[in-house]
Amino acid sequence: MSVITTVEQLEALYGLPGETSLVKELDHVIPEYAAFIEASPFAALATSGPEGLDCSPRGDLAGFVRIHDPKTLMIPDRRGNNRADSLKNIILDPRVGLLFLVPGCGTTLRVNGRAHITTDAALCASFSVDGRPARSVTIIDIDSVYFQCARAIVRSELWNQARHVDPKSLPTPGKILEITSRKGIDGEAYDREWPELPVRPRHCPVGTVEPSEACRPEIAADTGKNPGNHQPERHRRRGLRQGMAGARKEVDVVSSSLRELHLCLSIGFFPNRFPPPGSGPGSGSRAGFWVRRSVTLP
Repeated sequence: MSVITTVEQLEALYGLPGETSLVKELDHVIPEYAAFIEASPFAALATSGPEGLDCSPRGDLAGFVRIHDPKTLMIPDRRGNNRADSLKNIILDPRVGLLFLVPGCGTTLRVNGRAHITTDAALCASFSVDGRPARSVTIIDIDSVYFQCARAIVRSELWNQARHVDPKSLPTPGKILEITSRKGIDGEAYDREWPELPVRPRHCPVGTVEPSEACRPEIAADTGKNPGNHQPERHRRRGLRQGMAGARKEVDVVSSSLRELHLCLSIGFFPNRFPPPGSGPGSGSRAGFWVRRSVTLP
């Protein structure tokens, strides 16, 4: 096996990076890069310590990583398994790397810098969720930030729902613990007690969408004589919520008219559809609700 041992050998094999690979790298966040950080609900945090390297997932509602200023990012740390591998590494070696992912987007964003940890009460409180402040906040002084092209995401078809794996086909955490503990842990009991992901409103901007050309004739035929409230046919997106079932993301649609409910808003996730009280069969429940057309919310 031929082993590459020098940078010169590596450059001879791959060549030198092109201009676009170099000019994209900055030492601060510009508005275009800020857009990715603010849209990202997930980032991988890489750290280094005396015992080796660590890469840990970080996730919350989109924009959970705060841009304090163009040179500074802040990441809240919440309840976890208390291993604190990343935080221990940061204390011993402040160098960190971040990779931001945005669902549905092939482009990722990379940040390198140096971090420190604070438990400042006011700062932790500013990251509160459901009344619970962050346990600590990791502050990153940025050395470099740049985007990564979409090749890996495209090749892996990461966001292609047809390629998503059924979680039931994989070992559960309880099953793994039962094996690694040599049956010292009851796997089934662990899985039963493991809490489901909390369902929280995803506070995103309200958006509106006009009916498509294909839908307008049917909407025009709705004279307002049918049951339900009839107001202008606009659709409002209150936000997203996520749950454990099938790892699906659902859309909560705030609707003010029967006309709106005859259209299914689709933004790439599974819609959560139900009629308002007094609207058609199964009034007040999900039973009997049907959809005529599907439109897309940008």
